[in-house]
Amino acid sequence: MHEQRSCRLTILSAAGMMLVGMMIYGSSPAFADDLQLAVDGKYVDFSKFGQKPLLMENRTMVPLRAVEALGATLEYWDQQEKFALFTKDTLRCGIRVGKSSAVINGFEIPLETPPLLINDRVMVPLRLISEAFGKEVSWDATTRTVYLGKRSEQG
Repeated sequence: MHEQRSCRLTILSAAGMMLVGMMIYGSSPAFADDLQLAVDGKYVDFSKFGQKPLLMENRTMVPLRAVEALGATLEYWDQQEKFALFTKDTLRCGIRVGKSSAVINGFEIPLETPPLLINDRVMVPLRLISEAFGKEVSWDATTRTVYLGKRSEQG
């Protein structure tokens, strides 16, 4: 009886550790060294943002400062609240690290993946940027390029 209980406890402990490991590994970001982003046909140089894009749960995450490639400005960052505001013309978008929604021009929109803080950089879902700026998103698997807007300056 004691051996059965001990065996069950060992199996349950091992299963629990495997489950926790899978949860941690499954949500770990995968840095996409070869992933490229082109905005209206111009490739974004992520070296100036101090962080490369990453893939997390099949979502492309980019540094918040990538909005500068669209002509936007990071107007405000509250370190304590982990809140950021970026603007361009009449566009105002507020995000909070860890929150599954953003506010665009006063309207709250849900996010499938919340903004994250990785290596002291705010990472946001590319989908948020595309929705905020009204840009279409397309993917070229051959070149591993995500396109926002038109694919080339001529197109």
